[in-house]
Amino acid sequence: MSERKPTARQLSQLQLERDRPGWYADQLEKCRLAHEQGDKRSLAIAMALCLGNGISPPLWVVHAFFVGFEAMRDCKIASWDDVLGGNPRTDMSLRAAQRRRALVQAMVKWLEDHPPKRIDGELFEALGAELNVSAATAKDIYYEDLPASARPPSTRGTRTR
Repeated sequence: MSERKPTARQLSQLQLERDRPGWYADQLEKCRLAHEQGDKRSLAIAMALCLGNGISPPLWVVHAFFVGFEAMRDCKIASWDDVLGGNPRTDMSLRAAQRRRALVQAMVKWLEDHPPKRIDGELFEALGAELNVSAATAKDIYYEDLPASARPPSTRGTRTR
């Protein structure tokens, strides 16, 4: 089973985004804000961003990692999942988790291209139509799988269920 590879156009667009001055700083700031709100996966994302691109990690990443490391070393937590968030979807098959991840990635891109003014039924209808899923499924993905760092800043914290 192989994942669909990105097209040359998608890779080119991603490279253009990453070449924009401040792109990495923006991504790391989104991760920091999400980490402060309790999204543990954002630490892993920030670490991967830094390590994968030869960027020195910001102090918050270093501090959060060592706080977690000390908790592991001192047997205060059960696993690294308590520090880095672990696999968010252990309740589904690998194939279903891969499909869900692809939907999350498509949702992130759509939200970047169409920043919502409100989080409401209309947003989930539009997301569902774009992702070819129901509005209810789009809403579930938004609240259950979409990292806080990927949610639009203007709507972070607002929720209408």
